[in-house]
Amino acid sequence: MFCATDPFSVRPLSYFGRQNFVAVASEADAISTLPVVGDEVDFGFAADLVLNLPPAPGRTVFRAVHRLPAAHTVLLGLERTSLRRYWSLDPTRQVFFPSDGDYADAFREKLTVAVSRRLEGDQPVASVLSGGLDSSSVTALAAEVNRSRHRPRPLALSVQFDCFPECDERGFQRLVVEKYGLDHLVAQLAEPHATDDLREALAWLGTPDLASGHWITARVASLTAASGARVLLTGAGGDRVVSHGEQTLDELAASRQWRHFLREVAARSSSSRRRLRMMLVGAIRGTLPHWVPKLFDGPLGGPNQGFDLVTRRALAASSLVSLWEEAWADAKVAVPPSRWFHWCRLNARDVRWDLDMSERLCSRLGVEPRHPFYDRELVEFCLALPGTQKRRGQITRYVATQAAAREVPAAILQRPSKTGFNSVHRRMTAPVLRRRFEDAYHLERLAPWVRARPLRRLHERFISDRWKHSYPLLFEAWRVALLSYWLNRFC
Repeated sequence: MFCATDPFSVRPLSYFGRQNFVAVASEADAISTLPVVGDEVDFGFAADLVLNLPPAPGRTVFRAVHRLPAAHTVLLGLERTSLRRYWSLDPTRQVFFPSDGDYADAFREKLTVAVSRRLEGDQPVASVLSGGLDSSSVTALAAEVNRSRHRPRPLALSVQFDCFPECDERGFQRLVVEKYGLDHLVAQLAEPHATDDLREALAWLGTPDLASGHWITARVASLTAASGARVLLTGAGGDRVVSHGEQTLDELAASRQWRHFLREVAARSSSSRRRLRMMLVGAIRGTLPHWVPKLFDGPLGGPNQGFDLVTRRALAASSLVSLWEEAWADAKVAVPPSRWFHWCRLNARDVRWDLDMSERLCSRLGVEPRHPFYDRELVEFCLALPGTQKRRGQITRYVATQAAAREVPAAILQRPSKTGFNSVHRRMTAPVLRRRFEDAYHLERLAPWVRARPLRRLHERFISDRWKHSYPLLFEAWRVALLSYWLNRFC
């Protein structure tokens, strides 16, 4: 049997092959129900969940079931399994244009083609509209493409937050809806939903690693199904694909473009102290051997939580060592810092989380999610851009902002920052994390992975409200609670 995945594993594929039996499905838990397969937990996968580490590409939560990595094919035979990679991103490729306007036009053309490809067919289409740059760009271009094809405009779908005024984006949503004359359906997060119950959420999602931030996606999926639309366009991946250009200063320092370096520092901050710090850090990092900052800025993506919680056995079984080995190998790729960091983000193992969650929640309701930013040609183009098109002064994702000037209202382009949803996570996780310790965590099931004493201390901090301003601690406790609940109810 021959199987393949798309370049970014937007559509997941799991498989089992042993002796004279082969099974393939989009969801690992479907295969695990077969008697010959079983539902034995992959010990390392569970350890990665507690540590907030992305699992190895071929791992699933079930020991006997494998996932086909992105851009791979597999030939499942009676005697052996043959895995092959058919495509990979080239970090050395570069594109150059004479002016900023040419870069913006090229980006707009690539994104328009990506959206157009995902509007093929005659099924009713909806588009997620959060009010940010990515979803607004996709929704606007979808409206333009359908208008040129004499087809109905896409339906705009939004989730609004009456209980969370700091997350209110309805003003930005209204600007896009009014400009293109779109029908607009809205779901309120305050309304009860099936996935607000943890047991129901895990039944929908199948594995515990996906149940984080699923509340918003679940409401969008339900709203899409209720509207009659069968295709859902999203802005997922915009940050990752276009890149915020975090390492642009390092790149300018490494190439000794000091005049440009100083202009960029001055544009990023009005604080003399912060400017001095950026100058020193950027200059030092730019003069170091290229692999030194790369090793610490790459696939690991910063500090992880949970090391004090896990047992030694769980730590040894986790993906920590393999991640460092990947980082060391990738650090030797000789490309400019901003493009190298961008390349690592696109190849990172955690790409699959958001895509898998969207696929699982939507497909359960007969809806197909489509993600224009994960178009292969668009991704290759964005990676090849120079660092100054990814960040310019205080404007991150510079090329995307310039390209959207025709379609997206100016108020959205000029937003100083993205909306954070930490308060939403805090409110939605509270019913689980504030239960009695024995109800929130089943120690007899968690014992192979989690140490009881540090977990009890963490729980006491939640009960006493001493955790209030530490969201990493919230997610640390939430991951353990998810694993505990899943092991107790589904495995």
